[in-house]
Amino acid sequence: MHRDIHSPRCGNTGGAARACGVGILPRYGFDKVITDFTGRVRELQTVFRGDTVKTFIVIFLATASAAVGEAFLSYGMKKNGQIDLTVPSQWGHLVLSVIKNPYVLAGVFFLAIFFFLYLAALSWGDLSYIMPLTAMSYIFAALLAKYFLGEDVSWFRWIGTVVITLGIIFIALDSKERSGDHAAQNITGCRHVAEKGSDS
Repeated sequence: MHRDIHSPRCGNTGGAARACGVGILPRYGFDKVITDFTGRVRELQTVFRGDTVKTFIVIFLATASAAVGEAFLSYGMKKNGQIDLTVPSQWGHLVLSVIKNPYVLAGVFFLAIFFFLYLAALSWGDLSYIMPLTAMSYIFAALLAKYFLGEDVSWFRWIGTVVITLGIIFIALDSKERSGDHAAQNITGCRHVAEKGSDS
């Protein structure tokens, strides 16, 4: 027989009250609810720990910058007209477009922002984790192409973008974004082998 939490045998304070509460929780399934809730909280703490949040913020800014840069490049180069690479004189025109075309110059600037943010992310995360996340730029590029450049983005392209998004989600579910000391030891070992080879 379960104890009644309001029974005089169950004290209102101290361990007696807790003991009576524990005895009655299983009858209402509260213990399972509390266990599930605690597990969810721990999962969120693992996913949203400091390094992961930092990585996603940096990669988000980097990929957004890359998409904006690509959109500026596309807009600027289309204003210049098509370039025929089989004509030698067009090569000089292509180089000068970076300096003379403000849209192309803006595109290069945003791509430089992407490059340096990407380098920063690689300083603390694995290449196999960081690089796939940069595929977020394809999502931003599709949106900019549709609403900024006015391109006709077909359903095939949207479906491809969705597939890329699913791949990004799978990568993000990996709670381990850095291999740790093992990768560093491999790099150090390769360096020592290279140094011995050069000495010999």
